[in-house]
This record gives sequence, structure tokens and C-alpha cells, in this order.
Amino acid sequence: MRRFILGAGFVGLLAAMPATVVSAQASPSNRRADASADASQGFVMRDTTLHAGPQGNYPTVGTVRGRERVVINGCLNDRSWCDVSRGNDRGWADGRQLGIGYGGRMQGIGNLPPNSGIGTLNFSIGQYWDDNYRQRPFYDDRNRWEQQYFSGYQAAWGPRPSAGHWGNRSTTGYLIRWSAMHSGPNFGYPRLRRLAINSQVRI
Repeated sequence: MRRFILGAGFVGLLAAMPATVVSAQASPSNRRADASADASQGFVMRDTTLHAGPQGNYPTVGTVRGRERVVINGCLNDRSWCDVSRGNDRGWADGRQLGIGYGGRMQGIGNLPPNSGIGTLNFSIGQYWDDNYRQRPFYDDRNRWEQQYFSGYQAAWGPRPSAGHWGNRSTTGYLIRWSAMHSGPNFGYPRLRRLAINSQVRI
């Protein structure tokens, strides 16, 4: 088992932690990341990036400096990634970079028993993005990210949805003749631009 040696700064942080951190029970394993789980006060071990999903290729939400406190809303069942809040930012952090105060010392969450107060969450992109990222620029590209969610789905994320959250998923197509793009589904709407034959478009 790996052990972490605490500096004076960590000792002070642990002393300020609520007692409920070590006594809270993990939430049921079928809880989704778009629902509230039993949150735990924790820390990042080193500078950590928050992402909009439990993989490093999801959009960046923010960065948390090493030794800063965070709220761990819950983790995947293998604790590889955790849903974390820091100020106005909420996103997924690499579980290897997170720790909580347990047994009187700072410990990485991967070393903790199941009843250590870390809730278990699933990840389903649709509702989670609706709840947290409507004002983020990457939300406008959510259909593409939903495609990536389905193509890169991992069992640790929980049950795989049977259909996309935002309706039919988009696909890439090509124009077979000259056409024009209008601002509505009728030729009477203002024309936005001319599209040439063989132009690639997203449908």
C-alpha cells in the first residue's frame, strides 16, 4: 500500500476537514453523474486538469493546483476518474491525483476501502453536460462529443444509453449538386450561403 507523508500544510488542511468525510457511506453503484451523490472533501496531490468527461481527450474545464481542496462528488466504480467540484468549475479528474483524509492521514483514493466515504457514479454525457456546461463554448459541439461518447464507451462508465440524449446523432454528408443554405426549412427563408457540389457538410 502506498503511503503519503504529510507536510505541515496538509496537516492543517486535514484538521479543518469535517468529520463526515470518513464516516459517510458510499452511494449506490447505479447512481449517475447527473444526480447528487454523497460528496467528500478531498485534495489534489499535484496540479490536475478537470475535463468534461472521464478521459483526457474531453474538453478542459479548468485546472486545480496541487494541495488545493476540492469536493469529490463521486467516482467511477474503479475509481479511475472522479467527478470533482472546485469553485464554479465541475469536471472529471484523474483518480490517481486525488486523496482524502482517512485514518488520520492523507491517502490516495485508490488505497481506500469501499466504505471510506467516496460515492460511486456512472457517466452519461447528455444530462451531465446539460446541467454543467450550457455556457461553455464546447457545448455547441455536443453532438460530436456525444458521438465520441458512444464510440469510446467504457464499461466503467456504467450502463450504456440506448440512444443519444440530444436526438438523432449527426453524420457527415456531401452535396450531390449545387445548393444554398437557408435560415429555415423553406426557400422563403433568407439565404445564408452557397454550397458547391461535393462540399462536405454535417447533417
